[in-house]
Amino acid sequence: MLYKKMNFVGVQPDIYTLSILINCCCQLGKVDHGFCLLGEIIKRGYHLDTVTFNTLIRGLCLQEKIDFAFKVFAKMTDMGNQLDAITCNTLIHGLCRAGKVGQALQLKNKMVNWNCIPTVVSYTPIIGALCKGGSVDDALILFSEMLRDLNVVPDVVVYSSLINGLCNSGRLNEAKRLLDEMVSRGISGNVTTYSCIIHGHCKHGRWGEARRYLYEMMDRGISPDSVTFGILINSRCKDGMIEDAWGLFEFMDKINIKRDQITYNSMMDGLCFAGRLQRRLIYLT
Repeated sequence: MLYKKMNFVGVQPDIYTLSILINCCCQLGKVDHGFCLLGEIIKRGYHLDTVTFNTLIRGLCLQEKIDFAFKVFAKMTDMGNQLDAITCNTLIHGLCRAGKVGQALQLKNKMVNWNCIPTVVSYTPIIGALCKGGSVDDALILFSEMLRDLNVVPDVVVYSSLINGLCNSGRLNEAKRLLDEMVSRGISGNVTTYSCIIHGHCKHGRWGEARRYLYEMMDRGISPDSVTFGILINSRCKDGMIEDAWGLFEFMDKINIKRDQITYNSMMDGLCFAGRLQRRLIYLT
């Protein structure tokens, strides 16, 4: 609306105005509109810069149009625009979302050829995708490479991905060592980190350790959420330990954690299985 009004009152949009509009279109998922504005930039004879191309590439990646994103990438290089780390990281993230982890790794390795320095943002989606795909050893090799790169500082997101991957693979002792290493580096775990390690211990029948991590996270000032409690309650119900599950369910109230649908469903399922739903129904409604 404002753009039309600008034209109506005779104010000519410049490259910055059109770039802002392209960014807005891409964030709203209207990449086609963004390309219409790109045509307007070209028609007006403005120079297309790296920021504008990065915006369009990000919009395409968010819509999982990764092949089209690479065509824009090729056009960008053909026009002599300098690639930057944002360009590469956006494409790496898009490739990982599309399940093309091998191509993402190749792109990360090519960054130095374009004078782009990989950052933790370059490594994080690849490590996460490898862990989700069960290739934890490959993720750990890449993580070791990352630690050798003095330009890259690991963060809680990378550690949480690796901890989750190790826990899902039953490698709980390695996950614990990684958590300890993270803390020793001065990187504080978050609710995702602890929920992952709690889930791993519940999944592999180590309930005592899972509960210990619940108390540890709270001692460190990290508040558990409904996901954390949902994991614990579901695990206890599946093991037939309904009183333990109910104790956790009530504990959520005491520490002001709002229950979600999954928490209620897990608790009701457990009570039904144990034949105790009628006795507890008043508390659940």
